[in-house]
Amino acid sequence: MRRAPWILALGLVAASAVAEQVGPYEWRGVERVVAIGDLHGHYDQMLVLLAGAGLIDDRRAWTGGEHHLVLCGDLIDRGPDDRAILDLARKLQIEAAAAGGRVHVLLGNHEAMNLTRNYRYVAPESFADFAAGETGRERSAGFRKFRLRATGQGLSLGEVRSAFDERYPPGYFAWGRALAPDGEYGAWLIEQPTVIKVNGRLFLHGGLTERVAALGLEEINRRMRRSIEAFASSGQKLEGEVKWPAAFPELLTGALDIVERGGRRADGPVGRAARELLAAYEGLPFATDGPVWYRGNSVENERLERARVERVLELLDAEAQVVGHTVTRSGQIQSRFNGRLFRADVGMGYGRKGRALVLADGTSRVLNPASGSSTPVPAEPPQGEGWPQGEEELPDVVLERFLARAPIVSITEIDPGVPLKMLELQGDGMHLRAVFGENQETAEEAAAAGRRARRRYQHTVAAYRVDRLMGLNLVPVTVLRKIEGNEGLVQIWIQAALDQAVIEEYGRWSLLEGLDGQIARVAAFSALIGIEDRLPAGRMLLPISRRVLLADNSVSFYPDPRVDPYLPEGCGPVGAAFMASLRSLEKGELTEILAALVSDEAIDALLSRRDGLVERCENPAEDWSLDRIRRRVVSIDADGAEP
Repeated sequence: MRRAPWILALGLVAASAVAEQVGPYEWRGVERVVAIGDLHGHYDQMLVLLAGAGLIDDRRAWTGGEHHLVLCGDLIDRGPDDRAILDLARKLQIEAAAAGGRVHVLLGNHEAMNLTRNYRYVAPESFADFAAGETGRERSAGFRKFRLRATGQGLSLGEVRSAFDERYPPGYFAWGRALAPDGEYGAWLIEQPTVIKVNGRLFLHGGLTERVAALGLEEINRRMRRSIEAFASSGQKLEGEVKWPAAFPELLTGALDIVERGGRRADGPVGRAARELLAAYEGLPFATDGPVWYRGNSVENERLERARVERVLELLDAEAQVVGHTVTRSGQIQSRFNGRLFRADVGMGYGRKGRALVLADGTSRVLNPASGSSTPVPAEPPQGEGWPQGEEELPDVVLERFLARAPIVSITEIDPGVPLKMLELQGDGMHLRAVFGENQETAEEAAAAGRRARRRYQHTVAAYRVDRLMGLNLVPVTVLRKIEGNEGLVQIWIQAALDQAVIEEYGRWSLLEGLDGQIARVAAFSALIGIEDRLPAGRMLLPISRRVLLADNSVSFYPDPRVDPYLPEGCGPVGAAFMASLRSLEKGELTEILAALVSDEAIDALLSRRDGLVERCENPAEDWSLDRIRRRVVSIDADGAEP
């Protein structure tokens, strides 16, 4: 029977007590390795895990000696303590090295996102930790640019300021400086590896395909760093050429627009910078099958993924992989493929208690710091946890182009009562699901169903465009596309979302707690577009990201200018940013984005409802409650009680 090289090396450690670095990203003979999955800004969990593993004392100083700690990416985002985690990780790296040990900080997709100006998941508390370092000049400059965009009826300076502070909290601009590749934290992060090998085991954030593994450790890490640096460099050159604030979405969309429009601008320095940025975006830090994004190793059926996992290990001469990125359903560290893959993301970013994977003496065990127990790693059922997820994290512009152009692998019916078909789309390294709808209800059919508004696929596309114009991100990415000779909508299928039917069946209404502001915005947006009915499958919640989603908006845009039929309960706490976006809606811009989708009469009615919403939402209903609004948005039973 073949013995793992790292087990043989452990025998040498007993005699020499010296670990050996055999390459830039490889170590052998390490006596003990502790791996921790996605911390996501939860400093308290980090302290408990490190203390429980005997790696720090009560002064937070390194006590791990020559042991190795591996932080498997996604140290930041979602949680409130990003700065504290980064500070402690940097400090422990120095202290561990002095003691003969190591702290390996691996890049995850969230580190890559922030290094490339994608701040979508940064918590307000983490921005706030940088507020003291934010200069008045940069905040004032940001406000001036924001104010130019926040035009509209009767918007006071104070209201614009409130909307600005809500959308770009204090510390936002200092965070961007600090996390840039040449910033205080970014310059350190960009030097951290993406994949390492310790005692014959690979450690990384997401997962590996044969394409990536064939590059080798050094090339994977080099390409990750180079692509991030190239994106950042070209992004700086494009700052004045794209929409403010020139964050990741504006840079990517702007670069595509510059290249696709062509002309003199595309041929000069601006065009070169745009092409450089798009070339960088084709690199490993952004690829869905790249090492910080790929989920197939973690969730696919072992029959489908086994050959890939074995080939990856063969290519990199490794015994197993340790990954994070994809939360285990059980909230425990688990193994797959007969111990060839360990999943270390237990969901700390979503409130679960932390666990650490401890590799020592040829064994793999799970440390529970709360109880102090150490148990063998349980094996997952080989069927896997389903379709790889993460499509909700892809940029809108990328999804829009993919949905409009990607080859169709299969088309299947969803349900006789749902006027949609399921598509599987594959291309450009992505394999995603979407829905296709071509419903064109007549006025007579709508009347027979007891409705005024007709169910039309154009309405769902129009709702998506209005949603993105307002910066709400409530509606999943939706495009027009002709399939089998028929035009309709194609909308991304969010795999991780729960719809109303599932929430009802399992009685999970508690998942909506704490989402009052979002649900208030859902109700107001629904009134704005004049929605008369939604399919239960179109009312969704993404539990991991705590987001409400509105997939079905097909029965809407009826030309009734009144708000009352659509929002009888009154307005809830929609927030200053929503109010600024609402007031900034203008007929010219709406007509431009909704052309050929809805009538001029429907646009005029939307603007009239906008006026009514402005009046209502300026003075929210005193008796507004989540339960009352929830009855209308997700249709629970009449008295608001859970099923």
